[in-house]
Amino acid sequence: MIQLIALLIFAFAYLSWGIWGFPLITPDEPRYAETAREMLESGNWIVPYCDYNYRFHKPILFYWLEAISFECFGLNEFAARLPSVLSGLGLTGLAYLIGNLHGFGITAALITLSSLEIFIVSKLSITDMSLCFFTCAALVFFYVGYIKISLQRQRFSFKERVSSYWFILSALMIALGVLCKGPVAMILPISIIGVFLFIKKDIKEFFLNAWVELLIGLILFLIVTLPWYISVHIATNGEFTKEFFLNHNFERFSSVHSGHHAPFWYYVPVVAVGFLPWIFFLIQSLIGFDYSYNINLNSEKAEKAQTNIFCIIWASLVFIFFTIAQTKLPTYIIFIFLPLAIIVARWWSEKYKTVKGQSIKNFDGMIGLISYLLTTITALVISLTILKNKLAEVDFLIPIIIIAFILISSILISMTAILYRARIAFAVIFIGFAISSLLGTNLIFKKYADMRDDGSKEFMRSLPKDASFNVYRTYPTRFAFYGERKVENLGHKKFIEFIQNSPSPVYFITKTINTDNLERFLGKHPELELSSQDLIKITRQGKVFTYGVGNSN
Repeated sequence: MIQLIALLIFAFAYLSWGIWGFPLITPDEPRYAETAREMLESGNWIVPYCDYNYRFHKPILFYWLEAISFECFGLNEFAARLPSVLSGLGLTGLAYLIGNLHGFGITAALITLSSLEIFIVSKLSITDMSLCFFTCAALVFFYVGYIKISLQRQRFSFKERVSSYWFILSALMIALGVLCKGPVAMILPISIIGVFLFIKKDIKEFFLNAWVELLIGLILFLIVTLPWYISVHIATNGEFTKEFFLNHNFERFSSVHSGHHAPFWYYVPVVAVGFLPWIFFLIQSLIGFDYSYNINLNSEKAEKAQTNIFCIIWASLVFIFFTIAQTKLPTYIIFIFLPLAIIVARWWSEKYKTVKGQSIKNFDGMIGLISYLLTTITALVISLTILKNKLAEVDFLIPIIIIAFILISSILISMTAILYRARIAFAVIFIGFAISSLLGTNLIFKKYADMRDDGSKEFMRSLPKDASFNVYRTYPTRFAFYGERKVENLGHKKFIEFIQNSPSPVYFITKTINTDNLERFLGKHPELELSSQDLIKITRQGKVFTYGVGNSN
C-alpha cells in the first residue's frame, strides 16, 4: 500500500507539473473550459452551451467535472486541466492494479505514466483522457474480477455460482464513459470482453457465474446514464439526441468529419510516437511471447500468458476499430497504450531476472536501445539541418538540443546495464525520458501554447469588466473564457453597428490578416464617417491577433 501511495503521489506531481503555467490551447481546450464556465454562470447543468449556443459535440460528464474543479480552484488553467490529470493518475493506478497480479505493477505503471501521448493528453482540458480512464477501468475491473472467479472455480464445482463485484464496478465505468463521450465507451469494452471470452471458450460459464452481477450492472448503467440523456433530449426537443448520436458518432465513424481525413495507416506512426520511449521494446515483447501456451492451465505462467492474450486482444481491437473509422485524430486511439504498457512490462519483468552468464537473453533489449539511440540521433540531425530555420524561428531549437542530449545520455548509460542489470537500465530510461518530458513542458509546450494564444489571455485579463468588447471575424471562445463574459463574433455590418452604438472606448480583437479587409470595407463606406485611423488604434499586434480600440475620442 505504501508503494502504491508513493507511486500515485509521484504520478500526480509528474502529470500536473506546469499545467497552470500556460494558456488554454486553441481550439479545443477553450471550448471545454468555456462550456463549463457557462454552466456555472447559468446554473444549467443539463444542456451544455459554448459561446452561449448549444454545444452538442459531447455528453455532460466532463463539463460537470470541470465545473466542479472551477468551483474548487477558480477559473484558471490548473482547474480546467485537473480532471485530465486525475484521469491520467487513475490510468497509472489501473496499470499498477493489473500488472500487480503478476508482480510487475510498478513497471507497468511507470511505462503507462511516461508514455508520451498519455503524458501530453493528461495535461490538456479535453475529454480524451477521462474517456480513456473510464474505458480502461471497465476492462481492468472486468479482468481482475475474471481472475478472481477463476481462482475460486478451482476450489468449487463448476456448477456452483461464483460471484465477483468487480463486474458491477466495470459496468459503472462503462456508464460513466458513455456519460463522458458516448457509445464508444460501451462498444469497445464489450467487444474486447466478448472476443476474450470467445477465445477462452468461456462465454456460457461466465454468464452462469456472473449473471447476477451483470444484471445489477445493467440496472446501474441505466440509472447512471438515462436520467441525463432523457433530460437533455426533452430540454432540447430532441435536437441533442439527433445531433450527437447521428452527426458526432455515426457520421464520424462512417465518414470524414470536420476535415479529419487520414490514410488507413495513420495510426501506425501515431502509436509509434505516442508510445515513446517504450515502442522500441514492443516488437521484442510480442515476438518473445509463447503463443502456443495453453492459457487454460492452472499455473502462474498460464495466468501471465492469459493476461498477455487479453492485452493483445484489447490493443488489436482498438487499433482495428479506429483504423476502420473514417474520421481520425491522434487522441482517438489513446485506449491502446495501457494494454501495450502491460505487454512491455511483462517483457521487462522477465529481463530483470537475468544475471551474469545469461546476458545473451537480454540482447533483444540492446537492439531496442540501439534503435532508440539511432532514432534520437536522426531526429536531432533533422532538427539541426532540414528544420533548423523553422525551429529557430519559434525558439524550439535549443530546447530540442538539450532534450536530445539528455535522452542520448540516458540511452548510453542504459546500454551499459541492459545485458545483466535490466532493472537499472529500465530505471535510467524512465528517468531520462521523464526529465525530458518535464523540460519539454516548460521549454516547448508552454512556448507553443503562448504562441497559439498570442496574448489573448493577457489582453482579456487586463480589459475593464464593463468595457464594450467583441471579436471581428474570429472565434470568440477563448476571449469569452478569459474575459468571463459573452463575446460575439461580428461580421462587417454588425461590427460597424457595435462600434457606433457602444459607449466609448470600444475594444475588439481580430485576426491580423483581417485588418486589411476591414480598412478596405471602411474605405467603401464614407457615409459611416469612420476611418481606419479612428477605428483601429493598435495596442498590440501579434503574429495572429490584432488588439485594438475603436471610436475612443
